[in-house]
Amino acid sequence: MPLCGPIFRKMLLFVMLFCVAINAQNKKTPALNPDYQSYLAHIAAANACLRLNEATEAQRWLAAAPVKQRNWEWRYLNARSDNSIAAVKLADAAPDEAHYSPDGKMIIAAMPDNSIRLFDAESLQEIKRLNGHTNAVYAAKISPDGMRAVSCSRDTTICVWNLANGQVEWQGKTGGRGLADIDISPDGKTIAFSSWYFVKGRGVVGLVSLWDMANGKEIWRTDFREKPIVDIRFSPNGKHLAAGTWGWRVAVWNLDKKEEPPLELHFDDVAAYSAIDDIAFSPDGKLIAAATKNGTPRVWELETGKLLFELRGHQQPVFAIGFSLDNKHIYTGSADATVMRWDATSGKLVKKLYGHENKIISISFHPNGNCFITASSDHTLRLWDTNFGLEFMDTQGRSPQIYAFPMSRDGELLATSGPNETISIWNIKTGTLANNFKGLGALINAADFSPDNSLLVACNWDTLVKIWHVKSGEVHRELRGLEGGSSGCAFSADGKLVASASRNKAAYVWEVASGKLLKRLEHEANLYFVTFSPDGALLATAGHDGVLTLWNAKTFEKVRMLPAHRGTIYAIAFSPDGNMMATGAEDNPVKIWNTQTGGLLHELHGHAQRVWTVAFSPDGKRLATGSADLTVRLWDTVTGLSVATFSDFTDPVYNLVFTPDGTRILANASGTEIVVYDTVPYRERIQQNGVNAAKNN
Repeated sequence: MPLCGPIFRKMLLFVMLFCVAINAQNKKTPALNPDYQSYLAHIAAANACLRLNEATEAQRWLAAAPVKQRNWEWRYLNARSDNSIAAVKLADAAPDEAHYSPDGKMIIAAMPDNSIRLFDAESLQEIKRLNGHTNAVYAAKISPDGMRAVSCSRDTTICVWNLANGQVEWQGKTGGRGLADIDISPDGKTIAFSSWYFVKGRGVVGLVSLWDMANGKEIWRTDFREKPIVDIRFSPNGKHLAAGTWGWRVAVWNLDKKEEPPLELHFDDVAAYSAIDDIAFSPDGKLIAAATKNGTPRVWELETGKLLFELRGHQQPVFAIGFSLDNKHIYTGSADATVMRWDATSGKLVKKLYGHENKIISISFHPNGNCFITASSDHTLRLWDTNFGLEFMDTQGRSPQIYAFPMSRDGELLATSGPNETISIWNIKTGTLANNFKGLGALINAADFSPDNSLLVACNWDTLVKIWHVKSGEVHRELRGLEGGSSGCAFSADGKLVASASRNKAAYVWEVASGKLLKRLEHEANLYFVTFSPDGALLATAGHDGVLTLWNAKTFEKVRMLPAHRGTIYAIAFSPDGNMMATGAEDNPVKIWNTQTGGLLHELHGHAQRVWTVAFSPDGKRLATGSADLTVRLWDTVTGLSVATFSDFTDPVYNLVFTPDGTRILANASGTEIVVYDTVPYRERIQQNGVNAAKNN
């Protein structure tokens, strides 16, 4: 495989270590098929590449993985390696930058072959070329009224084009010498230009000028320091003009007081080379952000010039930056070919987006805010959905902490704690809030949907367990008699019973139809978790003494007690066929048991801290586990080997659920993080959901 340089060395080392780990991981595991060993090594290498922001290398490892061994983890990593929803390849040249027209119907691209290209924003098909510059075009944008295009070029001119006939309305000599940029004022009357020129005895001088859109006359010009000015932006209200320079600073002029010195925002305290390549105002005009070659963009408050935060995550220079139109996120594009989404309030990294194969040069948002376009040195324009990775984020349905996280049996709905002691019901297909209703008067610890998906049961540290109608939010039944509060509850497979784990050394079982307490099952220690087997024959209970107990769910007689763990058992899961059980506990190893005999099938070592959650895939071939060590691990249930580890959380991973079709894992942390691991490429997923993010609406 043609890998090279430091990436190859890192990957080779990782793969060698992984192969050694395979042989030492579980001595009870029989000798592995070489094909399977090769597969696991390729998965490990691809996963590592994505963590290093090397999506192209990840795709190469995945393409070389043995086909017959490919399973859930291969499909997930393959889907994860490209999150764009559409792309167009420009075979003859790489775009210098690309922007949406103000009405969102076109994309305009500045090209190094002296041309300007216009594309249909939905189909990404080229619809027109503007030719007239005699050298590479650095920047091109469309006026607010959609009538004109403005461009600047290495030929040192500004051109204004009539888009109806493709002709040049006027062309002006700028006095610049090389790299340049342009912007158009919000009212469409003024063009801003930036570049540099050379003065004998002084050297390079930064240049900023303003031009009248209608007549092509230069109306203001100023010098700024001694480095090229490669980016220029009007503020959203048109009252400020900002310029980004290779002198490590952003200059901001108040256009009502142009004669006064500009506000200077800088990287002077940074040791690394910090030339600025892109700048952006937030849509509300309160913030300004700068992309820099040191790889760590900065965000300042415009009014005070105060540095608010840095965006830390890219490993290479950052060339593009922009704010989402709702002011909630900042997007950056880097030489590492990744797009990163950041929280615009805190600067926290929210999501990485992969798809490009080379550095990302520009980012532009569609006026509807639903998508954005990127231009890259890999000769492509790529389209992205701004909603990618933002499922279940509606603040009207979010609680600061989420412990309950059940999915309906049909995979359509998800329940979580909501704000102000409510319960939220989410549409899994869209990630949107479907319902919110009054809960238990405090944060719920656990919940479960009935088999017909119409009811939801929930419990907390109070002594009342409640059942609600999912659609209406009305209380269906109150289950009384619990002592000590509860951390776990579950419906039986036929929906006729509800069981709850108590801190009072007992499991309680009620009849749903009447609300009658049927049984109190005594234990030696406080309980933490309860669940029924898929066929409804068994009730499994576990708690603080590390003992897993199986009960006959009809007679409530004890079937078996297993001293399973040292410390509290936090989670139990039955395989879909009921033949296996998995347990996660305080002592870190995950264990898989034979349900019929109680025999230990596998002891899974890998997590560094307690395991809060375990879940079997619908086909039973994979087990997903989540831990306080902030990782999700995927295991082969036949060999007992760890096949992948995902590190996407900053809080302990508290719940994992597979969708019934097996294509997704939904995971949440004990804080606010929810991550969807999807094996279907995102562009296919939104097509399935009937979404067209690029549609102009």
